[in-house]
Amino acid sequence: MKRKAGKIHRIIGLDFDGVFFDHSENKLKLVREFGADITLADTASDLFPRKLKTLLAPAAIEELKARLYDDPSVALKASLISGAEEGMAFIKENGWPYYIISRRKSTVIPAELLKRYGLWPKYFGSRNVFFVDKDADKDAKAVAFGVNTFLDDKPSVLDALQSVASKFLFDPMRAYNEYNGEYKKVHSWGEFIDCLH
Repeated sequence: MKRKAGKIHRIIGLDFDGVFFDHSENKLKLVREFGADITLADTASDLFPRKLKTLLAPAAIEELKARLYDDPSVALKASLISGAEEGMAFIKENGWPYYIISRRKSTVIPAELLKRYGLWPKYFGSRNVFFVDKDADKDAKAVAFGVNTFLDDKPSVLDALQSVASKFLFDPMRAYNEYNGEYKKVHSWGEFIDCLH
């Protein structure tokens, strides 16, 4: 991605899980361990909790989520999403400020994943990686940093980002074909970068 973008000045907010790291295989395996079964499309971030509620008891769901995101033996197996590093190179090359704004209880696993794939400190560090308690809190952070462009894999989050003018739904599995909101759907990092011109 050696191309420069146009004159638009962007301040970019980026989600973490589902935008940089793919947990779908871990989700499929864990659900099977709990004696249930789901499809790949069911692993999409807004669909996954809804599907789990139809299959598992609340205590099992909490245990599954804790293992998925906080157990290093599972969480560190998440794979880097194709095109993410090239996308960050393009964003950095254009001089746009950028921030990870995501919901996580602990920052240890996310920082380790970024380091493992060479994104920390090359693109990210304590200066531009922030975690909030609730999805709705992302909008307050976006306001604080003047974010005008946001990439997230959850329609519900993009609906709550009232302050952000340019919103993109990252949907590589095309799980949200029936969803429509005030955002543009992109199916890859390459599509997202193409929209930034």
